[in-house]
Amino acid sequence: MIFQHTWQDVMSGRKTQTRRIVKAGESSAARFNIAATATNRVVLSASGRIKWYTGGTYAVQPGRGKKAIGRIRITGIRKERLQEISEKDALAEGIDVTHGIFKRDGTPDIDPAPTFALLWNEVHGAGAWGANPEVWVLEFELEPAETHSEEDIASRLDLVP
Repeated sequence: MIFQHTWQDVMSGRKTQTRRIVKAGESSAARFNIAATATNRVVLSASGRIKWYTGGTYAVQPGRGKKAIGRIRITGIRKERLQEISEKDALAEGIDVTHGIFKRDGTPDIDPAPTFALLWNEVHGAGAWGANPEVWVLEFELEPAETHSEEDIASRLDLVP
């Protein structure tokens, strides 16, 4: 799975969700005839091919054609409109609010969703947020690996001689 703009957040564990635009003909269904829940989903392409499924592991790639630098496991899948993103989900998207003001209970006193909207437009083009497309919300966890050190990641990105 390509995370060209956010792979550092994925590898640090700060990003645990990604939103992908629903393409024409894509659908979701329950896996193995069990009740359909966010933790028991499969997304099918227009041709009926499995695209993502809960429990599946996927390579983290920092760009198209780049070597994998880690793996994630999908833990939940749901479909919603882009602008339905909650404050909690914007934080799970890796939005950094460490410079914001925090409430007494430790939650941010600023809404990270507008920052997410700016990032969405940066990645998908001006006006993409305003289009409010349907998106797949993929929740995931970083798979354990022998190492996710900066040196290991840099070597996989061909940044180290």
